[in-house]
Amino acid sequence: MSKRACCLMLVGLMGTFFVNAQRASAQKYDFNQGFDAIAPAIASGAELNDQSNLFVMELQFRPMGLVTIPLTDAKTGKVSRQLVWYQVYRTRNVTLDSPVDDTDTAPVNPKDPIPRPYLIPEFFLIADATDAVEVYADQVIPEAVAAIEQREKLKLNNSVEIIQRIPEAVADGEEPKWIYGVATWVGIDPNTDYFKLFAEGFSNGYQIAKIEDESIVLRKTVELKYWRPGDDFQQSDAEIRRNPEDPKPEWLYRPSGIAPQPAK
Repeated sequence: MSKRACCLMLVGLMGTFFVNAQRASAQKYDFNQGFDAIAPAIASGAELNDQSNLFVMELQFRPMGLVTIPLTDAKTGKVSRQLVWYQVYRTRNVTLDSPVDDTDTAPVNPKDPIPRPYLIPEFFLIADATDAVEVYADQVIPEAVAAIEQREKLKLNNSVEIIQRIPEAVADGEEPKWIYGVATWVGIDPNTDYFKLFAEGFSNGYQIAKIEDESIVLRKTVELKYWRPGDDFQQSDAEIRRNPEDPKPEWLYRPSGIAPQPAK
C-alpha cells in the first residue's frame, strides 16, 4: 500500500472515531435521556379548589418509534414479522401548588389520610387515514417490549406492569423518581398521515359536561399531535414528526377513550 493510501485511510479512521466520539458524548451528557416532549404537572387554582385530592403527574415522551419484529399469534401460535408502533414515556408525581387557605379555619376532627390512588395508564392513538378516522387502544405485547427495551436501552413497563399506587409527590428541585413505560400498537393503517396520542390515567382530574342532555365525565388527559408525511411503503419512524403547528403536549379535558366529544 502506498504512503498516500495509508494517509487517506488514517484520515478516514480518525474522522469515524471523531463522529462516534461526538455521538457517545452527546448520549453521555443527555440529561433528559431523549425525553424531549414534556407535559408538566400543572393545575389551575379552580381545579385545586374544586378537587382537594387532585393529582397531576409530570409526563415526558421520547419520539414515536416503529420496529418490525417477529410476533406470535396467541390463537394460532404462528410467528410472523409485524410492524409495531410504540411510544416510550416516563412519569413522576410532583407536588402541586395549593391555593392559599385564607378562611382562618382548621378541621376539628382531622380525617385519616386517604390512600393514594392507582396509576393506571391508558393510551389511545387516533389516526386520520385515507378514508376515515381510526381509533387504536394500546395493546400489551410482551415480545415487542423486549425488543423495544434493547433498542431504547431502557427498562420499560407495559400498560399492565406499570399499574401501581401513585408514588409520594416530590417537590421541584428534588431528585425525580421516574417510572418508565411504553405503549404499543399493531395494525395501524399504513396510510395514516396525521394522528393524535391521548394519554389517560396520569391525573384524576375530571369535569362534568353535557352531550344531548346527557351528563358525561371528562378526564384530564394529555394530548400529543403527530405528522407522518411518508407513504405506506417502507414505513420508518424517521418519517414521524410532531405536528409543526402544535408540537408540545397539552393537558385537556375529554371523554375517556373513544367516547363522543361534547359540543364546544
